[in-house]
Amino acid sequence: MAYEEWGQGEPVLLIHGNFSSLRWWELVAREQSSGLRLIAPDLPGFGDSPPREGEVSIARYARDVLAFADALPVVQFWLVGLSLGGMIAQAVVCHSPERVKGLVLVGSCGPTGLKTPEERYPMLAAMVGRPEILTPVLSQVSPFVPDKAWFAEIAVHAAQMEPRLYTENARALENVDYSEELKKYRGPVLALRGSLDYLVSEEHLAAIRAALPQARTEVWEGVGHSPPTDEPARFASRLRDFVIGR
Repeated sequence: MAYEEWGQGEPVLLIHGNFSSLRWWELVAREQSSGLRLIAPDLPGFGDSPPREGEVSIARYARDVLAFADALPVVQFWLVGLSLGGMIAQAVVCHSPERVKGLVLVGSCGPTGLKTPEERYPMLAAMVGRPEILTPVLSQVSPFVPDKAWFAEIAVHAAQMEPRLYTENARALENVDYSEELKKYRGPVLALRGSLDYLVSEEHLAAIRAALPQARTEVWEGVGHSPPTDEPARFASRLRDFVIGR
């Protein structure tokens, strides 16, 4: 798995979302201060990581993340998941709770996943390898990104996603339920969403609170589905406070 690192200190794994790559964390890395070692991989089949054979499932992605941590090696870490990455992060916590010092869920659906309407699947398939279609879609995900030229670049990078993942990731999000398993996790949790997020609703935050009653939940006004790209400086500061300023 391809990856980038920034800084030194507490290890923080940053798991990107769907139609994405590790580059979605670059603006946060520019803003981050001392005390954190940010580690962002490209999941298999995304960005510069080659695809792998076999099932496409949230549980499989979670095993990929844990294998990546083993290879670094990092035994314990703070875990941040954005969108699809938030669902994967929940699976990691269920699989190996002792390894996760704290959990940050950003624009993440709740533990029962997210249903994509069947009529949207042809549109997902039509975007395969076509950044000219994908870019405007991603612009709705992060409508207030401060660096537009950079965002155009990462949209091209995102379009490198393995073709089958365009639809199979959505299917994977429909086939999960970590509601009971998550209750076993006792570490600190922060869950946040943008008020303008059209994918993840307040009901998803409520479901996270039900499974993780220790979770601190926040809604950022005037922010879209991706706070790390809409408000990178604010997100970097909040992340550092969560990890170090406890």
